[in-house]
Order: sequence, then C-alpha cells, then structure tokens
Amino acid sequence: MRTTAVLVVVVALASLPAALGAVDFGADKALYHDGDTVLITGTVDYVAGSQSATIQVFSPGNVPAGIQIADVASNGTFSASVIATGKLWMADGTFLVRVTYAGEML
Repeated sequence: MRTTAVLVVVVALASLPAALGAVDFGADKALYHDGDTVLITGTVDYVAGSQSATIQVFSPGNVPAGIQIADVASNGTFSASVIATGKLWMADGTFLVRVTYAGEML
C-alpha cells in the first residue's frame, strides 16, 4: 500500500479593487495524506451581498484537483473542505489554492 504525502501551500497574492478591501485565507495544516480533509477558511473585509467564494485546488501539474463553493457570512468569514483523495491527489508536491470572490481572483 502506498502512502502519499501531499503538501498544500496556500498562495494569497492578489490585487483587489479598493471597494472589496483585503482578504485572508489559509488551510488548517501544511501537510496532508491520502484521505485527509483539507479545511480552507478565510475572511473578506467587504461582504458583497449574497456573493459566494469559489475555492479551487490545483495539483503540482496545475491540474484542477478540487473545487468548492463557500457562502460568505455577514461577518465576512467563509470555509470549505476538500477531501485529498483520488487520482488527482496522488502526486507529491505543492498544491495551489485559489479563491475567487465577487468576480475577483483573490
């Protein structure tokens, strides 16, 4: 049986319109294994009505490995989880997390 170690590095570099304010997001751990749950949480400074945050996870080969839609609460917080399992999660290395909110990649 093969045990796979998956390193998730969250990159939060973006230029946001002044109206949206700042954003902060991250994962609950730095290292994941096959079958682990990756919890991604974040906060936006500006709540844009009923807009949701789209969270995308990309494998080391820049292949989409997961996507979740997270509701943004009235206090600006959001969270979603992705299970690190399946063929797309078998690669060892750095996975990239991208968050899109109110039409802007964060």
